Amino acid sequence: MTELSIVFVYDPERCQQEEDDPQEAVMYFHPSWVNDQQRLALCGQLMGATQFFLTSFSCPRILSLDSGKFVLQQSGHYIVVGVLPQGLEVFEITKGTAVKPEGGPEREA
Repeated sequence: MTELSIVFVYDPERCQQEEDDPQEAVMYFHPSWVNDQQRLALCGQLMGATQFFLTSFSCPRILSLDSGKFVLQQSGHYIVVGVLPQGLEVFEITKGTAVKPEGGPEREA
C-alpha cells in the first residue's frame, strides 16, 4: 500500500475575517482529487492550530495529529505544509548534530 502525499500552500492573509471563505486561502493543494470538504477540514484543522501558535508563540515546525504528522514551513506570509510518511523519524539538525525533538538519542549529521 502506498502512502498518500499531501502538500498545500496556505495564505492566512486571505482568511482574516469571519465572512472570508477559507477555501480561497488554500493557494495550492496536492493531490487535486481530494474533495473540497476533506480539503477544508484538513487545512482548517492544521491552520487553526498554526494560527494559535503564531499569535501565542511562533510557527510550529511539526504538528502531530491522529491522521499523521505534518511539517510546516513559513515562507513570507505563506505557510507550506507537507505530510510526513509514517515511521519516519523526525530529527532537528543543529550544528552538525541531529537531535530527536522528543529528547531521544543524538546522531551525527
